[in-house]
Amino acid sequence: MATNDRFGWLLKAAGLTGVLIALGYVVRSAQGDLLGVSTYDAERAGYLLAAGDLVMNTLLSLLDWPSLVALIAGAALVGAIELGRARSARFQAARSLLAIAVGCLCALHLFFFALPLTAINNLLFESVCLDREFDVSSTYQWRTEQVWGQVLCSKVSSATLPGCGLPSPQKYQRDLQLTFAAAVLTAGLLWVAGWRILYLDPAQPGITPTWWSAVPWAPARALMITLLLLTLFGLTYQYGKTVKSTIVPAAELKFEEDASNPSGASPANPQSSSFLVVADDGTSTILYNIDPTKERVWVVRDTAIKSERISSLEDVLKRRIEIHGPQCAKEVPVQ
Repeated sequence: MATNDRFGWLLKAAGLTGVLIALGYVVRSAQGDLLGVSTYDAERAGYLLAAGDLVMNTLLSLLDWPSLVALIAGAALVGAIELGRARSARFQAARSLLAIAVGCLCALHLFFFALPLTAINNLLFESVCLDREFDVSSTYQWRTEQVWGQVLCSKVSSATLPGCGLPSPQKYQRDLQLTFAAAVLTAGLLWVAGWRILYLDPAQPGITPTWWSAVPWAPARALMITLLLLTLFGLTYQYGKTVKSTIVPAAELKFEEDASNPSGASPANPQSSSFLVVADDGTSTILYNIDPTKERVWVVRDTAIKSERISSLEDVLKRRIEIHGPQCAKEVPVQ
């Protein structure tokens, strides 16, 4: 018996580790999609580290007073479900309908929080102006443009992007965090409601059949579980696209002689050796040149790098907005 318990705990630990790795992968993929390149992982353990950032930021997001109010409302909702479960046979007969309702709410969660973010990408290669146009559905275009402005204005002041208006970057960053907290709480309530619905007993014999009791339970349950899982990964995707920091290591690199001048610059005009290391897959390294006059992304084989020294941290998105902000000021009217 003790051996079986130990084996069960090992399976649970392996399952939890797998879920964390999957969540970390989504966070890293979302941030890589935002920047246009994947973020640097010096220790090759980026997925677990990204998942740890997600968990920590999620817990911190629940400490604000709006979150506490939402938690109280959620407790009342769960209490109502428990009360109906205990006292009403008709409530139990409607479990399939309740499962479908929770699945529909999960779909709305994805539509509002995650889906509008898919068009916001490639910030190292495309326009970083507030008036950038997105080829998205008109039903959520307003949401995409809203998040786009918050992402940019959370990095720089209105002096760099006049279209940001009077609020400070901290205010926009706060808005992103509050939106993420709202998404976390909503998803949490849906998960709790779904968990309790899964434990509802089937309708007892002798209950007068109704149209909702005729809804089959198996497909309704499968639909709810699938959409609950998608909500979890949609929430993780939202974190990687909006709340997660875009600070990546800055490194001083020295190259072997055959790669000492990868940009093709002449020896009389040597290229700066200071780069943002934005990706590293163990075989090649992707470098983003910090020099604003020679902005480019390089791909360099690791064997060509003679030495590497991490010297500082740099917000690659903030730097690019600061470089191209004056060009945007000519197009965006001052508010």
